[in-house]
Amino acid sequence: MTLFFSLATQWREGFSGRIGLDYAAIRPTAEMAGIELTPDLFRDLRAMETEALKVWSEKRT
Repeated sequence: MTLFFSLATQWREGFSGRIGLDYAAIRPTAEMAGIELTPDLFRDLRAMETEALKVWSEKRT
């Protein structure tokens, strides 16, 4: 979860709002935070991204 919060300013924006994390920012952010980016952590990060996008989408409607 620490990595997810560290990426708070790294969202891609479209005309209708946030569309997903900027994946190019994930590895350097993890490295600067001293977090080992593992396949499991990446999978968890994507799950949190998906849920956040669902919540924001529901708030727009």
